[in-house]
Amino acid sequence: AGYHPNPDSLRARDYIPTNAKRLPQCGGADKFSSFIKNVVFPFVASIYRFDAYDKTFVACTLGGLFSMYTLFTHPDMFNRYVAASPAFTWDNNVFYKYEEQYHANTSNPSAKLCMCVGGVKTSVPDFEKLTSSLNNRHYSNLQIESKVLENTGHSGTKGIGYEKGLQFVFK
Repeated sequence: AGYHPNPDSLRARDYIPTNAKRLPQCGGADKFSSFIKNVVFPFVASIYRFDAYDKTFVACTLGGLFSMYTLFTHPDMFNRYVAASPAFTWDNNVFYKYEEQYHANTSNPSAKLCMCVGGVKTSVPDFEKLTSSLNNRHYSNLQIESKVLENTGHSGTKGIGYEKGLQFVFK
């Protein structure tokens, strides 16, 4: 008998910032952020040369939620973010609370965010509301691109979303 982790459980634990009764293991996003910052970054730096001030985070669904959560709560960790089908409606839209805190801090470093959702998803109206809300902030330090990918479902957002997202954040 060996260690057989459950990837879905680990994703929920590491990517979701808040606890919820339906997924009791979730709520470890801050611990995961700390792990990336204090273990992963130094490990990578010990092997490779990289620009510590130019880092990109690319993720989908719960990972997309974590990407945007990281942008708004730990804005110094990365400066380029691609969030495909981010689960931003998690926990009754708690995401907006984090964005509000980010907005209140006028000294956030410059960043780029590209987010997308599949056009056949029922979450398109919520996504468009999120896009409008972020754009209405007129952030001077945050460039945002938002895309609804026509004729695309949830599974299709990774490939095209990552491609379009990387093109934007490195433009």
